[in-house]
Amino acid sequence: MLRLTEKVIQQILNMNEGFTKTTYQSQRNFSAARKYLIKGGKLLVNCDSKTSWADSGKNYFYVADIDQTRRFLNKYLHLLNLGDLLAENSKWNDGKIVTAKYFRTVEDACPYKMSI
Repeated sequence: MLRLTEKVIQQILNMNEGFTKTTYQSQRNFSAARKYLIKGGKLLVNCDSKTSWADSGKNYFYVADIDQTRRFLNKYLHLLNLGDLLAENSKWNDGKIVTAKYFRTVEDACPYKMSI
């Protein structure tokens, strides 16, 4: 698993310039659409929300802080380009890099035999 330190987060943001993701939320009297954009090494968020009242719509834009960026990356990491970050930031075990892409069998991933 990739540990999302500030340095790793910045590398991921730089590698995924232009990535966009839109999420929708809808409840009884409320709907919202959030548009996420990675630009300039930052996560930009545009939120457009509406309620059942005629004059209650809001549209605001902000730059996500480090905690919100970390939550976004944890949720959508499978959609992003990671390049060689997995190999660079993985744990070492007996001189071999241990990441999922190097395992061919289950025994390679877990060499210890379990006894019940």
